[in-house]
Amino acid sequence: MVKIVLAGGAGNVGREVLEALLAEGKHEITVFSRKEVPDLSSEGVTINIVDYSDKAALVNALEGVDTVLSFIITFNDPNNRSQTNLIDACIEAGVRRFAPSEWATRSHCGIPAYEGKDQIYDYLRELNKEKKVLEFTLFQCGLFLNYFSYPHPSAKFMQIFPMPIDVENCRAIIHKDTKAQITLTSVQDLARIVTKAVDYEGAWPEVSGVRANQMPVLDFIGLCEKVRGKKFVVESVEKSDLERGRFTSSWFPIIVHSSVSEDLRDAFSQSYFSAFILALERGGWNASNEWNELLPDFCFTHAEDFLSNVWKHGP
Repeated sequence: MVKIVLAGGAGNVGREVLEALLAEGKHEITVFSRKEVPDLSSEGVTINIVDYSDKAALVNALEGVDTVLSFIITFNDPNNRSQTNLIDACIEAGVRRFAPSEWATRSHCGIPAYEGKDQIYDYLRELNKEKKVLEFTLFQCGLFLNYFSYPHPSAKFMQIFPMPIDVENCRAIIHKDTKAQITLTSVQDLARIVTKAVDYEGAWPEVSGVRANQMPVLDFIGLCEKVRGKKFVVESVEKSDLERGRFTSSWFPIIVHSSVSEDLRDAFSQSYFSAFILALERGGWNASNEWNELLPDFCFTHAEDFLSNVWKHGP
């Protein structure tokens, strides 16, 4: 048994990982939060209310901790101050392992909202340049399958919103002449991988790719069509329009998420999904497979099984 801290682990993806760790019952778990979390406190989970600007207090809170998993939202963390302070405090407190807030694309995928992830990766590599002061890994799993259950919930805590492949309305927006590949992993599978990773006795790989399903985007649309029993209306968008953050399609998905204020939803959604589709073409949503190789007997959720289970009764 070791002590594990989940920074920002009270909600969304972090909460899914937390629940998986609690179900294992092997470790002493603490959640770092900026505010009270009554439902977790009532379950007996230790909540530590932290100020990420107070590094000395962070060092004290991390005393005796083996592993820190970060779920701090990078685009809401100006200059990455919260996460860099957390990293520095981990080193000072003698934390052995750290996983920064990744949980999505490959590094340097070109999505502006994820630039903070790349900066944190560069920061960690620089810290270890002369000698290793903190073992770290980047959990990257591609796109969560759960988004394709929208509007039906397919996870207990993860927030979902529409995607450019809209299974509910049988339509899709793609890059013109796309040949992109996509990795699709359920958040439940990712959480189970993390529970095994914290118990893994070897050194963590620098990049922790998790690849449950990988296929061409067009094949995934075909799979969605098979499950829904009808052809999708597929609209293509020119690269030049996407680079300007513009959708010339008849619709685009709107992100409704606690991290995006209501007045910014339309503008943020256009900007994010333009970069999202461009990142697909660069291979940014095509995860590597380090944990597939380290855990060859792990049984992943197949995309067709997931979709069929959600949509077997129609929209």
